[in-house]
Amino acid sequence: MKTIFKNSLFLFCFILLSCNSQNKINFTFINHSPNKIEDIILTTSYTNKDSIQIRSLDINKSLTREFNLNSKNRGEANFILQVNGDTLNSNFGYIENGRSSYKNIEIELKSDTAIIKQN
Repeated sequence: MKTIFKNSLFLFCFILLSCNSQNKINFTFINHSPNKIEDIILTTSYTNKDSIQIRSLDINKSLTREFNLNSKNRGEANFILQVNGDTLNSNFGYIENGRSSYKNIEIELKSDTAIIKQN
């Protein structure tokens, strides 16, 4: 009887955690570089290339945008970050079948790097 209860509890917890995935993520971009940033593109490694584009971000300013993942995507993917035409990071924010377990991702942009905090 204890084994059945433990297995049922494990299955219930697994299902509950699986349902916690999000198809909307809030991205906050913070410019801590010494210059104004002229072009930020955030996309995924999926083929349909849903994206966020920011044309300008002043020094010491921040901007929050919501990224809607396409739930029709299948398989695994990551986010790709390009700043001023250079790819700074292309392996963060794990996505599976168009869903992510993250609700908020903060991207702090420095002169030649990006510090990414996922929660």
